[in-house]
Amino acid sequence: MSNHLPDFPLVDDAYRAEEFRHQGQAWATVVHQHLQAAMQGNTKALNWSDPQEALKLAESTLQETADPEERTDRFQSLLKTMLDHGQNLHHPGYVGHQVPASIPVAGLFDAVGSMTNQPMAIYEMGPAAATIEKFLVNWMLEKIGWIKG
Repeated sequence: MSNHLPDFPLVDDAYRAEEFRHQGQAWATVVHQHLQAAMQGNTKALNWSDPQEALKLAESTLQETADPEERTDRFQSLLKTMLDHGQNLHHPGYVGHQVPASIPVAGLFDAVGSMTNQPMAIYEMGPAAATIEKFLVNWMLEKIGWIKG
C-alpha cells in the first residue's frame, strides 16, 4: 500500500503563490483598465439587464471550458464579464444610489481579507481586522462626539 496521494494539478495550481502573483497581475491590469474607463465616463454608469438574462449570461459564461494553459485568458474574460455587467460607481454620472463609490486602494485591503479569509466579526479568526475595525469605529464615534477619547 502506497502513501502517495493522487495528483490534482488544478487544485495544486490554485494554491501556488506564483499562480496567485501571475493572476493578481492580470487582475490588476483588467481592473485598472475598467476603473480608468469608468472614471473617464467611457462606460455606462449602470449596466442594467433583466435578471433572467443576467442568469443566462452567468450560466453560459461559467459553463465555458478553457484549456488549463489558457487560464489567464479565461480569468481575464471572467473579470471583464463581471465588470462589464455591474454597476460603475466610479462613473461621473453615478448618482450615489444607496452606496458611495469605494476608494480603490481600500479594495486591496478587502482583497487581503478575502484571500486570507480572516473575518472581522470573530476575533480569533481575524485578530488584525477585528482590532483595526474596533479602532476605526471608536475613532469615528469620537470625531462626531458620541464618545470621549
